[in-house]
Amino acid sequence: MVDSTTKTLVPAQLILDGSGNIIFYRIIENASDFKLYPNGMMSFFYLRNYYLMDSSFRIIDSVSCVNGIKTDNHEFQILPNGNYLLLGKEETEMDLSAFPVFKHKGVRGSRHAKVITGVVQELNPRKELVNEWKSKEYFDIERADPFFLDDTLLVDLTHFNSVAVTPDSNWLISVRFFNEVIKVNKKSGAILWRLGGLNNQFSLKGDSVFFLAQHDAREFKNGIISLFDNGYAPAPKKHASRLVEYKLDTANKTAKLIRSYTYSYNLITEFGGGAQKLASGNRVINFGKLAKGSPEITFVVVTDKGKKLMEYFAGDTTGSYRTFGYLNLPQSIKQPEIVAEQEANGGYVLHTNVKGMRYRWSTGDTTETIRVMIPETYYVYVSLDGTGFVRSQIFQLKNLKGRRKRTTS
Repeated sequence: MVDSTTKTLVPAQLILDGSGNIIFYRIIENASDFKLYPNGMMSFFYLRNYYLMDSSFRIIDSVSCVNGIKTDNHEFQILPNGNYLLLGKEETEMDLSAFPVFKHKGVRGSRHAKVITGVVQELNPRKELVNEWKSKEYFDIERADPFFLDDTLLVDLTHFNSVAVTPDSNWLISVRFFNEVIKVNKKSGAILWRLGGLNNQFSLKGDSVFFLAQHDAREFKNGIISLFDNGYAPAPKKHASRLVEYKLDTANKTAKLIRSYTYSYNLITEFGGGAQKLASGNRVINFGKLAKGSPEITFVVVTDKGKKLMEYFAGDTTGSYRTFGYLNLPQSIKQPEIVAEQEANGGYVLHTNVKGMRYRWSTGDTTETIRVMIPETYYVYVSLDGTGFVRSQIFQLKNLKGRRKRTTS
């Protein structure tokens, strides 16, 4: 978004209403995976930890990986039992001098390369480790996509970007740098199957190309796998970004494409992106960071038949890592009310019914109160903690009589 004071582009967390109006934002760099839970809590990643917020957008706790594992910024979930599911990174020194797979030109790796591989951790509410899976023994660097191997010293080998609990209580993991989605047995740690990439075990039906550099892999009760196919690769391998859903037959190892949605042939997402299935059957498709020359679309909502219901453009941003849609909120967002007090000169003093640390009015003012003379619509973004701003209810100033008149939204 654009900061109204500096007129510069700034990274931000956003909550929009059904009409696309911003009702909450926080200007924050190096943050990701901002989401809401059925219990009303919210979470986001910032720098090294995940932070938990209550319904008033106050940060109340933080969570990170344990036992020396670095916290990954791609995925965090509060599970129904109260446990935390998150991704981590393990760093191991390896001799990669025998592997000419780097920089797309056969460059060999370092003898003392630091190799990063993905880890899944589940913590209880006391932040104690209850389950863990480390991936380094399951991935061979010669099976990775060399398109992503561009650093011979610090090698991000697997690049996990999503983990989800499956209907049978195992883990589904998106392994971006292998163009692969895997299902891991939570109890034994064995990989049950691998879909996509050079390790692929499935024959593809109903489609001509497999996904590339994918994000946001999820499994549903009916055996359907959903993911966002970035299509990101060097020419001529690359293809348009899209939502894809496959019906898996794990016995016969077939993956049948049952649904696909492509916004535009020329739209290719370099990184980020998501594909969320709502309880209504609609899909929210987020397009992440688009390649140069692509339309400046942020996300689109479509029906299960592919009919477009809503699209959101944010031409002033570099893209959204992931977008979530909610049919019903677990609690109403507490939007301040604007109170008007009439003055003797016929003007009005406007302020809110809650005291904040910072204010940003629709008039451009940043003071706690403003004085106005014109009957029109006003609103203010109020920050209770100095960083996050909640928009007030819309106030329609009319020819009020008396003092301290209130509005309802």
